[in-house]
Amino acid sequence: TVISGDDDSYAEGSEDFPPGSYPPVAVAQMIGSGWLIGVNDIHMLNTQPGNLEFIQNCIEYLANWEGRTIHVPGDVPTIQAAIDSAINGDTVLVAPGTYHENISFFGKAIAVISEDGPETTIIHGDSSTSVVHFDMGETEDAVLAGFTITGGMAYQIGPILGGGGGIRCLASSPTIRDNIITGNHCDWYLDGGGIFCNFASPLILDNVISNNSGAYNGGGICLRNGSNPLIAGNRIEGNVTASGYGIAYGAGLYVGADCDPFITGNLIAQNHLDVGYGGGIAIRGTGSQLLYRNVIVGNIGAGIVCFDSSSARIVNNTLYANEPAIYTDAFAHPVMVNSIAFHQEIVVGDDFGPSDITIAYSNVSTDWPGMGNIYTDPQFSDAGAGDFNLQAPSPCVNAGTDLFLLDGDTIITIPSADYYGSAPDIGALESSYVVGLADDPAIPKKFALHANYPNPFNPVTTIRYDLPSTTLVELTIYDIQGRMVRQLVSVEQAAGRYSIEWSGTDDAGSALGTGLYICRLVAGTYAQSVKMVYLK
Repeated sequence: TVISGDDDSYAEGSEDFPPGSYPPVAVAQMIGSGWLIGVNDIHMLNTQPGNLEFIQNCIEYLANWEGRTIHVPGDVPTIQAAIDSAINGDTVLVAPGTYHENISFFGKAIAVISEDGPETTIIHGDSSTSVVHFDMGETEDAVLAGFTITGGMAYQIGPILGGGGGIRCLASSPTIRDNIITGNHCDWYLDGGGIFCNFASPLILDNVISNNSGAYNGGGICLRNGSNPLIAGNRIEGNVTASGYGIAYGAGLYVGADCDPFITGNLIAQNHLDVGYGGGIAIRGTGSQLLYRNVIVGNIGAGIVCFDSSSARIVNNTLYANEPAIYTDAFAHPVMVNSIAFHQEIVVGDDFGPSDITIAYSNVSTDWPGMGNIYTDPQFSDAGAGDFNLQAPSPCVNAGTDLFLLDGDTIITIPSADYYGSAPDIGALESSYVVGLADDPAIPKKFALHANYPNPFNPVTTIRYDLPSTTLVELTIYDIQGRMVRQLVSVEQAAGRYSIEWSGTDDAGSALGTGLYICRLVAGTYAQSVKMVYLK
């Protein structure tokens, strides 16, 4: 590593280190970490007159470091080159285009973000290996956001470490959000066509994970060996698992032994496997994995499969047109509460060992008696068009439970802020209807966060949102790196229509810079975001 120029009598300042080179802060971190720089450079440190001042520059630069933005291709031509030159706290901002490369974060706490979103910013792996690698202990501060990840191919180098056509996470926990992960593949006996996790617990948020193929387990996502991610707000659809040389599991999502993910608010639809179990989700191994408020629709090979002593908790999910809805075998004992699986089979198998399922406060066929179960049509708004909201007269409204115990163990506790009326609804999508109360035309029928106006804006923009019932409201502004910069609302509010102005300042009242900001509304179980552009 060259730490200074050809003439070591010159003490470089920060202006001598443009994006793509090592700035003084990077050198200071190398020295502070005990990195060996090389015999010649060590000699220079001891003998050249400029080096003491250079090290002082490094330390001063480090003390004042707030992170920089490296533009691709403006500053460097490739995403990997930007990552190579970045240090912790930096942002790599990528312009629209197709980038033919395979990238690795190398353990850095940096944000790699597109300027214009996944529709116009594509990272294509050219079928050479995984498109994105997180395999050096990355934390949630390593962020990948706003790309189409495609053309990845995981080749056979072992069934555990070789998976992940699109994204591979090994012993790491990055943040993967707002991406389209599509058209990736795994070779023979490998797992995770879209995303593969091994001893990894990433945040997988608000992505479209579609049309990927895994040759063994997890066409969309595969979790192995103690991986405990949060998987929330994603569309996991059209993925395929092809058995090839054995029995396949989990075309949409595979959860392996010793994994305890939280899977919530996802659409898991139209996934398919040829020979095996779990078109939507397959859960194998001990654990009480929580599936909460997911819509699981039209999967071939069962919506949910529980095997190998799984005690998964299936709470407030909507299952529709799966073949079948649920299948259990091999000593599995899942529990389903507050869920809809009407007009679908629930199959308890014993091919690999006796199993069972406990069903309560759910909308199922009459074959499944249980506490609080109902057996009539749930009255979706328009299931054929994919709208699984409940109509006002639905028997599922306020028919669930906020507390369920089994053999003395608490299966689920649902806070009152997550539902309306006397009890939660049955199903994934909590309605604003309350049994016994007439509709008020002055009250919004559903939650909504409207696009701000004007957008782009300077100096002020107006944000509007609707609340159909009283609930705790959080309205928050984030910068492009996902850092909270302004809390606009944090209070319980009554049903109604609201608006608030924002003038591009942070919580301290300081003006923020020109750029893209995210406004996020969280009201009970409802969450939505809009993008805003501030021009100074």
